[in-house]
Amino acid sequence: MYEATEVVVEPGLYRAKLKNIEEAERKNFDTGEPEACHDWVFEIVEEGYEGQTLKKRNSVSFGPRSNNRAFAQALLRKRIEPGDRIDKPDLIGKECMINVEHNETDRGTFANIDSVMPIRQKKDNTAVQAEQMRQDLGQRSPAIQGDAATEAEIDDLPDW
Repeated sequence: MYEATEVVVEPGLYRAKLKNIEEAERKNFDTGEPEACHDWVFEIVEEGYEGQTLKKRNSVSFGPRSNNRAFAQALLRKRIEPGDRIDKPDLIGKECMINVEHNETDRGTFANIDSVMPIRQKKDNTAVQAEQMRQDLGQRSPAIQGDAATEAEIDDLPDW
């Protein structure tokens, strides 16, 4: 059982890294019997929140629509295909974005991980910037380009 603690993480998106996936046990909602589950432990890595950890408890399922698979895909930043083998060390230490929401209960208010998303990869703008420069140069006015017609017009200017 968990003890209610003060919520120190406000709702919103946070950059985090996976610290661990712990084996745990919970009661089955339908039968009340104990069943295995996984606690995904994330540490927030943003300034001002260093060392804050949040857990998300998931079933042990790794099916196409499971939270476990969605979390792993977000951490790996790729779709997991049938036959792919993913081990815990492949995921530990990887960064992601977590969406935190507050869950208010009669025992208190808890910070809850609603979803896990991949971190956006930085776009390599070198080629894009080079192409934009080429286009910009091609669209300059004739006076800047220094074409023959402009040079003839300059030659026709009176001397002052």
